Amino acid sequence: MIVVSPSPQLCGLVIDAAGELEAAQRPPLIVAPTLLEGRVFTEILRPRALLVDAGFGADGQRSLAAAAAAAAAPAVLLGECEAPGFDDRVAAERSALVAWLAALEDRVDAAPPADDMLAVVRARYARSLGEKAATLAAHAWSIIDGVASAEAIEEARRLAHRLRGSAGSYGFPAFGEIAAGIDAALLGGLVSPPPSSLRRAAEILALWRRGADPLAEPWPALAVAGGHALAGELAPLAQAAGCRVELARGDGRPAALVRVVERGAGEAEGAAMVVSADEVELRGEGRTFPRDELARRLPELLTRWRRELAS
Repeated sequence: MIVVSPSPQLCGLVIDAAGELEAAQRPPLIVAPTLLEGRVFTEILRPRALLVDAGFGADGQRSLAAAAAAAAAPAVLLGECEAPGFDDRVAAERSALVAWLAALEDRVDAAPPADDMLAVVRARYARSLGEKAATLAAHAWSIIDGVASAEAIEEARRLAHRLRGSAGSYGFPAFGEIAAGIDAALLGGLVSPPPSSLRRAAEILALWRRGADPLAEPWPALAVAGGHALAGELAPLAQAAGCRVELARGDGRPAALVRVVERGAGEAEGAAMVVSADEVELRGEGRTFPRDELARRLPELLTRWRRELAS
């Protein structure tokens, strides 16, 4: 399932509602904070369902509905979270979301008719798209990290150029836009520092950085105490490091990679990180950094903590 919204409050509400379900019912959840990410993730992941923020406007809603229709995923419009009175509607919105999610059925993708060669070729292309995304993401990050050779950079440009031309023809226009951005960024050779468009494309494809389907196996959980907005803020950052976010409540907290507790919102003992309005405290390391650096630092911290727990 994919929730497409720039609002941490609304994303956190969906995370909370999904967490209410039994583990066997709980759909894997990806958070897409921008319109382009929502379209790309929908095209590649073919989710069970797509939940769309009404705040995107008519054009944005239509583009996401088209991506959902191509993936045969039901799309549901969520109330714009910044609208007046949203906080008063949270309980009702959450209750409706829990009921809707519980009623979702596992989708069985039917094989295309053997005599429809165009459908067969499109299905084959769709099955390979995750691998193509992983390869393109790996190339982009190696260039950004400054470890790519001239030959590797040219190989990345050729791959992006091919995908730029083919993706839209097979019904994946958003992925084609990402490939086009990488192709344009690398045209004429690499500049230093790499253009922001290359980093933007790499960030959108970050789920495939490790070359695996992000929903193929369970992820460790980042258990968040501190409310919907904090959970929604951390979700897209955590998923880039291969973690899901769950709201922690009472004694039923999920097994977590790390607990993140907003100062003053509850018990912080045992938390690896405490997030307050202005700063983030790293427990056990005795240091803090400004809250506005959280987006830049969290993926690296989560990756390191996962490595330490696995060793």
